[in-house]
Amino acid sequence: MNVYTTDSEYTFYAKMSDVEKMVDDSNFVRIHVSYLVNLDYIRALYLDELLLTDGSRLPVSKKYKNAVKEQHLKYTKWRMGL
Repeated sequence: MNVYTTDSEYTFYAKMSDVEKMVDDSNFVRIHVSYLVNLDYIRALYLDELLLTDGSRLPVSKKYKNAVKEQHLKYTKWRMGL
């Protein structure tokens, strides 16, 4: 598994489901079988992909699409104080 931060990349072995449980109470959202993303770094959400603040584009799978939309909207409202 690779973990990308703003200034580093880390490689370690773990199941995605275990990592997802570790970050369950934070700002991370599962967008694909292979990706967990910190909501702080999502610039835009499109139909089947999202744009990160660094310009990267990542796929959003059909399986996670609705949950990603809900969590992103909830997060955006929270950031705006609504």
